[in-house]
Amino acid sequence: MLHYIRSSFSARLSLWVTGFVTVIFVAALALLFRYSIAVVTDETVERNRQILEGAALEVDHVMHRTEFTAQAAGWMVRKYIGEPDSIAALCQQVMQANP
Repeated sequence: MLHYIRSSFSARLSLWVTGFVTVIFVAALALLFRYSIAVVTDETVERNRQILEGAALEVDHVMHRTEFTAQAAGWMVRKYIGEPDSIAALCQQVMQANP
C-alpha cells in the first residue's frame, strides 16, 4: 500500500488535498466555535442587563409609590399629632398599602 502511494502521483496528490482540506475544515470549525461563544456571551449579557434594568425600574416605581403615600399621609399626621391612636391607625394603613 505504501509502495503504491509513493509511486502514484494521483494517490499522493489526493492525500495532500485531503490533508489540506481537513486542516482548513478544522480551522473553520474552531473559528466558528469561538465566534459562537462570543455571540452567546454577548446575548446573555444583554438579556441580563435588560432584566436588571426592568428590576431597577420596578424598584424605582415601588419607592416612588411609597414616597408619594408617605407625603400624602404627612398632612394627616400633622393634623392628628396630639392623638397617638389615630397616628397608629394611620401608620397601620400606610404599612398595609405598602408592604
